[in-house]
Amino acid sequence: MLSNNKEGKTLPTPDAIHLATAVICKADAFITFDEGKKNKRYFGLLELNKDPRIDGLEICRPEFRKPPEPQRELFVAKQPDLLPQDQKPEN
Repeated sequence: MLSNNKEGKTLPTPDAIHLATAVICKADAFITFDEGKKNKRYFGLLELNKDPRIDGLEICRPEFRKPPEPQRELFVAKQPDLLPQDQKPEN
């Protein structure tokens, strides 16, 4: 698959299996942290982003988003004990 490269680089077998599976299954994207800095003989998966030799598959890092704020008020009517002590309704 990637044998026609000038650098003589290849993929480690586990990476090749994962990448081939993503291509065969027509994945929308392949998410990884692999930059290939450990061994210069091998491609880092991120180097292959949208490469025509892998059918233009998008390879990217995961996105980290801030988690949403807690929405305790949605449950307070049924479970008032979720409120902080100073906000609990008086009985």
